[in-house]
Amino acid sequence: MVRAKTLLNVLEQAATECGLTVRRDKGNFQSGRCIVKGQRVVFVNRAHPIEFQLSVLAKALQGEPIDDFPMRPAVREAVRQLMQESSLASP
Repeated sequence: MVRAKTLLNVLEQAATECGLTVRRDKGNFQSGRCIVKGQRVVFVNRAHPIEFQLSVLAKALQGEPIDDFPMRPAVREAVRQLMQESSLASP
């Protein structure tokens, strides 16, 4: 079993490798991916539960080439499962 904090760190690193800027802040804002001044940014609200933060990052990484990102097999499987769940939850 992979810890949620480990998954969060791996997803943040993968996002950075894919050219996304990850901003983790607390506040009254909606989490998600957007473009700010031509830069692809993922905003993650640290006030939300870690499961929600994982979902935000997984959705932001949909369609990105993360298969080349080095991960332990157990972590890779957990990331794949999370991304699959995230894509099923998308409208």
